[in-house]
This record gives sequence, C-alpha cells and structure tokens, in this order.
Amino acid sequence: MSQPSEQYAFPKGFLWGAATAAHQIEGSPLADGAGPSIWTRFAHTPGMMLNGDTGDVACDHYNRWRDDVKMMRELGLHHVEVSDGTSAETSAASTSHLFACMRK
Repeated sequence: MSQPSEQYAFPKGFLWGAATAAHQIEGSPLADGAGPSIWTRFAHTPGMMLNGDTGDVACDHYNRWRDDVKMMRELGLHHVEVSDGTSAETSAASTSHLFACMRK
C-alpha cells in the first residue's frame, strides 16, 4: 500500500473531534425526570421503526459516559459536539458535567 500523498494529509495542528446525535447514542430517554423527545415518541409509534426498535438503550451513553470519555481521550480527540435529547434544564447540567470530565 502506498503512502498517502501530501494532497490528502491533514494540516499541521489539525485537531480530531467527534459528534453525537442524542437518539442514536444516549439511551435512558426518560431518566432523571426527562420527558419523551419527539424521537422517543416517533420510535414508540407502532409501525414506524424496523423490528420495533426504539433507541431506549441505543449506545447507552447515559450510563456509560465515563467509558466513552476514556475512549475519547485514548483516541486523542480534542473536541466533542454533544447533541442531547433531554429538556433544557436537564441537558445544561449533564452537558456541563460531561465537558468538565473531558477537561480533567
């Protein structure tokens, strides 16, 4: 296999990052008093999802965030965009907590 050409090399100082989409990653859609999101309602509507899958567990980031943060560090990620599906009151606290853990 040949080496990548300079044309496809990332610029010096390039920072890797990741992004999430709430319904596909979180799981636990009703935890800690959160109400159902539009996606939770949609996924629970009979006939809308293949095999009746709901996303209620998804990647279970809600419960496994510590492992996820560890993995992000191991991958050398410097930026994470978090999209969550909880209400504004809950998401502000949980997102702040995640960012604080990423900075440690």
